[in-house]
Amino acid sequence: MSAMTFSTDDTVTRAKELYRSGRQIWAICGDEVSRYIRSIQQAAAELNKEFGSNSKPIRVVCHDRWSGFRVGLPEVPPCKDKTNVLANGLQIALMSHQEIAKHFPQLVDEQAKSDDPACPALRLDFDPADNIIFIFTSVEQELREQPLTQTLLKNVSISNMCSPGFTKDHENGIRGNRMFVLITSSPAMPEQLSELKPEVMPLPDTQALRLVARDILEPQNERYADTDGKQGIKLPESSAMDRIVVALCGLTTQDAEEAMALAVVKHPGMPDLDVFVQTLEDAKAKTISNKPGLRYIPKGDIVNHCPPGYESLKEFIQQRRRISLEKAKERGITPIRGIALGGIPGVAKTEVAKYIARELGAIAILASFGDFKGSLVGESEKNMRVALQIGRAMHAVMIWDDVDKGSIGSAAGSYGGDGGTTGNMMSAILTEMSDPVSDTVHVFTFNRAQNVPGELMRPGRIDKRYCVVAPNGPTRLLILKDHINRFKLKIDDELLLEELATKNTQDWTGAELAHVLVKEEAINVLADEGDTVKVARMIEMTRDFTPMARQKVFAEDIKAMDEACSQFSKIGNIPDSEVAATPFRTTSGSRAHRQTTNE
Repeated sequence: MSAMTFSTDDTVTRAKELYRSGRQIWAICGDEVSRYIRSIQQAAAELNKEFGSNSKPIRVVCHDRWSGFRVGLPEVPPCKDKTNVLANGLQIALMSHQEIAKHFPQLVDEQAKSDDPACPALRLDFDPADNIIFIFTSVEQELREQPLTQTLLKNVSISNMCSPGFTKDHENGIRGNRMFVLITSSPAMPEQLSELKPEVMPLPDTQALRLVARDILEPQNERYADTDGKQGIKLPESSAMDRIVVALCGLTTQDAEEAMALAVVKHPGMPDLDVFVQTLEDAKAKTISNKPGLRYIPKGDIVNHCPPGYESLKEFIQQRRRISLEKAKERGITPIRGIALGGIPGVAKTEVAKYIARELGAIAILASFGDFKGSLVGESEKNMRVALQIGRAMHAVMIWDDVDKGSIGSAAGSYGGDGGTTGNMMSAILTEMSDPVSDTVHVFTFNRAQNVPGELMRPGRIDKRYCVVAPNGPTRLLILKDHINRFKLKIDDELLLEELATKNTQDWTGAELAHVLVKEEAINVLADEGDTVKVARMIEMTRDFTPMARQKVFAEDIKAMDEACSQFSKIGNIPDSEVAATPFRTTSGSRAHRQTTNE
């Protein structure tokens, strides 16, 4: 598979550049075919103005698998056999008038009169003598399954078959310049077409989404004016419209239209902008969660403070956040691209990854590599492409959770056994992370560093690699207090809680502290209809539980993880310099107790 690259947000400018440069085949990958066609038509119109009336006009002609050539609905498809529509369409696009009449007699209009008997009228939506940009859609099946079509495209790409000089200069045989645009839904090109490098079309930018919002709101604004404000919606001011557009970022044009229509129906008159925007956010979350392998993380599901032990990571994020993006761009610097969080299970890696998004003021998207896999050829690559598109459009933090699991981990860098699908998907991630234009931040979490592909961890893609270790005594105490506060409960004996943290829970992870002790005690408190945890009862719970670190089945994994992460920065504990200076006082204030234990 050729490397997948993202096209510029300005599709019109890109189409003009490629046509001027003599590009013969432009393979673009995306699902919003109508939007791409409109952009290319606009590019052709601007090129016609630029070249003036002295040159042949540039026309745009569309062709799809089911209808053949069309402007609207076609009169006659080029052939009855739908298995080779693309091949026939490409041949017709490359032929002169006489060649089409000779090789495709079904396209000759016998009833139409022609001034030149040697050049009969054709049932086509274009004049072969014109300069034309041909747009071919729904071409995945032919590209995958038809070797002869692949050969034809390969010949086009390595020769000059799109120029008028390629056609023999006989009477009425002149043909205009050509450019082929292949629109596919999957970035996976056949190996035989390695010359084609599909450009992934980004989701609509803020300008396009603003037009979508205005198209929905302007009729409502007209009703508002006609009814003296009794019905409809007054067109929002610029700042309010900005909030609406931001809420739509990450959606396709169609999804954005549906979200806007839903919000207008649910909130007639838009009495509360916050509620209106929240409806858009909810619709976006639902749409994204319907995409294979993706889950939108609402801001309310992210902790609003740094979890204990991750203070150095917070400092790193805050330092990078202070950098001016504009100044960094002038120097060709990307302040933050990727972060790796490795460590044993249960040390809050995923929770901290979400917290990174909050610190950066970005949207968090949870991505599961294994869930991208599909049963159809090219489906996995398509799902990956959609995920990266959404991440780009939303300027999101993409959390690749447990990246060492599944096909990536088992492949150990070879990506064998699945026809190259895993390798194609990994290539898409690596290419995206190396793209200086993208401002998506990627956070990878894993339990086995030895199973993570080395190319994913290399400097340039990953800014910082962290190994999260098991919490020490002071950190465990803060974790216990943190989760008790989350359940809005009180502590009956804080000194005893310190003893629980430092002596009774050695080798425990944060997840074990939170679920085995705090959650269970919270349930007991609710059953007693109280509001205060009983620490003595929590100490009793520790006697019947063996933490994961002491279980033989996990011991080897923990040791291997430590060895593999020997070059990573260690986090997960309160720094030694802060332990001695951290006082833990009783709620009664009777005496202060300083805990300096640091196992």
